[in-house]
Amino acid sequence: MIQRIQTIYLLIASIAFALLSFKIPFWSLNDEFKYAQNDNKLYLLLITLFVFSLIGIFLFKKRTVQMKLLRLSILIEFVVVVRLFLTYKELNTPLDAKVFFLLMSAFVALLLAYRGVKKDENLVRSVDRIR
Repeated sequence: MIQRIQTIYLLIASIAFALLSFKIPFWSLNDEFKYAQNDNKLYLLLITLFVFSLIGIFLFKKRTVQMKLLRLSILIEFVVVVRLFLTYKELNTPLDAKVFFLLMSAFVALLLAYRGVKKDENLVRSVDRIR
């Protein structure tokens, strides 16, 4: 499980989603910081992404299910990014660099994890063809 590089990528993504869910303020209005917990839909999406990333780590024996879960996670993260940009535009506040960095690092980690799982699946299928 830990020998696979996609496990490290999924761990990076889950840490980023945990930080976004609980520690990093998304925006500030009148010197008051707003966290993800203030927006229920955003908070639910981030917690879902966190849980999916952790579940994806332990699905290493079911690569096809892991790939589907990663595709769903990438789609949900896209929804989170669009929702955040619309919120920033509505509130007319600048985008926080920490939030952007964590979202993009999690996105790249999910893409790399998907790529690693796909390589493993292709390798297993090629070995099955030889038999």
